[in-house]
Amino acid sequence: MSMKRSGWQLFGMQMAFALICGGALACTQPSQPHTLRVYAASSLVDAFDAIKENFLATHPGVDVRLVYAGSQVLRAQIEQGAHVDVFASAHRRDLDRLKSHNLVSEPTEFAQNRLVLLCRRTPACEQLTWKNLSQVKRIGLGLAATPVGHYTERILELGAQRFGASWAEGVRERVVTQEAQVRRLRARVELGVLDAAIVYQSDVTDETTYRRIRPPAELDQSTELWVARGQHTANADLAQAWIDGLSSPEGQRLLKAHGLEVR
Repeated sequence: MSMKRSGWQLFGMQMAFALICGGALACTQPSQPHTLRVYAASSLVDAFDAIKENFLATHPGVDVRLVYAGSQVLRAQIEQGAHVDVFASAHRRDLDRLKSHNLVSEPTEFAQNRLVLLCRRTPACEQLTWKNLSQVKRIGLGLAATPVGHYTERILELGAQRFGASWAEGVRERVVTQEAQVRRLRARVELGVLDAAIVYQSDVTDETTYRRIRPPAELDQSTELWVARGQHTANADLAQAWIDGLSSPEGQRLLKAHGLEVR
């Protein structure tokens, strides 16, 4: 399968935009006082759900509305007028682009993630390594335009240096789907549609059902997670409290508990 985006993939991203917005009003209406609207990359679902509970316990009367999607989809919504108090992205480039248009504050790195191989535990899965990935029949990757797709391309380039160009060519030849959200890749592995996928380690929480295979040292690189406050937020104090909470001892504990790394 070509690593280029297809028309169907672009259509899927547009549909994701429409579904998340739930209509134009939902994306363009500013947050009301004491309502904090947080946009976050889909790889943060488990961590931010837990952080929300902790935040609500220390900020009674506040309503936190979490919106999850691919970072590039969320960035496009903000560019098209969506009001956001906090935006957490899986790649700094999305925040830098918004910052250049005065739509968010200066980004701050708050955690790191990592790419791993995912397979559902079977005899074949137990034999899987990064070296023999090119022999797997059906592989899923992140869409090239997404942060996970960007990081995956880098790891394939490093793999070509470690295992040879034929390895990278073999992996690409066995790609049968590219998804805008990593959780769709996990779902396809769960359904048996894919034999393996390259995903974030934070998306593999059940190691009884799934096997998570970390790359060899030459390929193993952490990815960065960044956060910024919406430049036009009506809830600047609450937004900053959410961001500060990510670097608090409890915030750091919750991030690590859900598969993320902190420095």
